[in-house]
Amino acid sequence: MMFAAALGCTDSSGPNLAPCDGAVTVAITANALQPVFSWSPNCLIDQISVEEVLPPSAGGNRVTWILTARTPGQGVGAPLRYGTVPTGMQEFLHAESLAFQHQYHVRVYGGGAALGGTSFIPPYPPD
Repeated sequence: MMFAAALGCTDSSGPNLAPCDGAVTVAITANALQPVFSWSPNCLIDQISVEEVLPPSAGGNRVTWILTARTPGQGVGAPLRYGTVPTGMQEFLHAESLAFQHQYHVRVYGGGAALGGTSFIPPYPPD
């Protein structure tokens, strides 16, 4: 699984970010069990969700975290660390601990529609 570097260091609460209105490319910076998510173009998302990918025999995917904007259209820009709740967002589902070497999928939303996503596997921490 390939991890991309976080794109830019733009302040996620910066005043000049517009709400996302089209497809975005999601990237992940590997950081053991607290990955950092970014998306390009950097725009305000209304929601982000993370789910563990499980086989149908185990009941299918299991959601591990959901953040939503307190005010639609005024969410958060990139980057965003797993489990962190920035100003303007609220936890709809509290972040569960991620497991090493399990597969997860992250999706970002704007205007009620999924705009982009990608899969990732948290690596074992360095020795």
